[in-house]
Amino acid sequence: MGSGQRSLRATLEGWLQRAWLRRGWWAYGLWPLSQLLWWAHQCIDQCRALWLAPRPRAAERLSVPLVVVGNIYVGGVGKTPIVLALIEHLQAQGLQVGVLARGYGSTNTGEHLLERGADAKRWGDEPVLIHERTGVPVVVGVERVRAARLLLAQFPQTQVLLSDDGLQRLKHWADATICVFDERGLGNGFTLPAGPLREPWPRQRALKSPEREPTREWVIHSQSLGADPEGGESTPATHRLARAFTPGFVAQRYLTRLARNAKGETLDLMSLTPPAPNSPSAHTPPSARSQHPAVRLVALAGVAKPTQFFEMLSALGLPLTATLSASDHASASELMGLLSTELGLASEPAVVLCTEKDAAKLWPLYPQAWSVALGVSLEPLFLEEFDLMLRHRLSFAHGHETH
Repeated sequence: MGSGQRSLRATLEGWLQRAWLRRGWWAYGLWPLSQLLWWAHQCIDQCRALWLAPRPRAAERLSVPLVVVGNIYVGGVGKTPIVLALIEHLQAQGLQVGVLARGYGSTNTGEHLLERGADAKRWGDEPVLIHERTGVPVVVGVERVRAARLLLAQFPQTQVLLSDDGLQRLKHWADATICVFDERGLGNGFTLPAGPLREPWPRQRALKSPEREPTREWVIHSQSLGADPEGGESTPATHRLARAFTPGFVAQRYLTRLARNAKGETLDLMSLTPPAPNSPSAHTPPSARSQHPAVRLVALAGVAKPTQFFEMLSALGLPLTATLSASDHASASELMGLLSTELGLASEPAVVLCTEKDAAKLWPLYPQAWSVALGVSLEPLFLEEFDLMLRHRLSFAHGHETH
């Protein structure tokens, strides 16, 4: 994809996202089409449920609880960081976790169990990120029920399954669902193409079955902070979260202080911040203050909202020289194209900061890029409810109540 095509695509995506935030003439003009498409989708879904994929009987159910983390707002809203936070929470309790993923952009046609060093271009950047960061087994596949059975066959000690996305496909299989929203909320509240929603809100609940308990549902509102809350310098991002449209919990996103490169080396981001004017270190030579003195700071992001990544870096006090934005799930060649153009314009050394998701694709071509991890802080009350649900499900044989 050339630079002109990238620019046009970014312009169109930006315009569409802005248009979906309000109910202008364009949205009202497309509203009848969105109603027709949703009705057609419902008809197809009902036919699929009745003839192609009926609701699972008790004997067919998965042997462990399945928690689906998804969204109805099209595009990225921060699901994967919440999946990572849940994995870490469950691992801290000694539970064995497995993850199911579609793998956006994946060329896979079946179900595949990821291995260390998996190709992000082939299997998707987010599944590879989850596997590399947590070490839990991850299976990529369009048919996630088959993917779940493959994972359980290979790792029978698994106690909990998390699915990164799949609210629509897994509504009859899930023990619990977590619907994630970001600062945009419901946008204009219309479904595609008049608005950004994949389905109307509130969601239609899956039909209850006498063979099992109803699905537990939560809403999480994801918002950005400048730094790790434990560091004591958390700064709200530009947009404040509005939760008036639906009750739920808040997940606060923050950037961790230590970045790392492909060699496993670490870099304290605070070493790149300029000293305060009146501090003693302000009169210290730059070479004595930082391992990367007098360098250009270049930030690169190929995610749904790259400006948020840049804002969070700036909130940490990093004086960014350049910010490079790419489309969500951008290819390695697209990322390298932007980076090569920027680095070729100046002769002085540069420190390149990127997201974890981009690092999975960028490192094979540019291993000196520093990956900045995104952390998530979940509300204690949500975690209490989540743990209670899991204990209840796990208290029955194979994670489900038997009759």
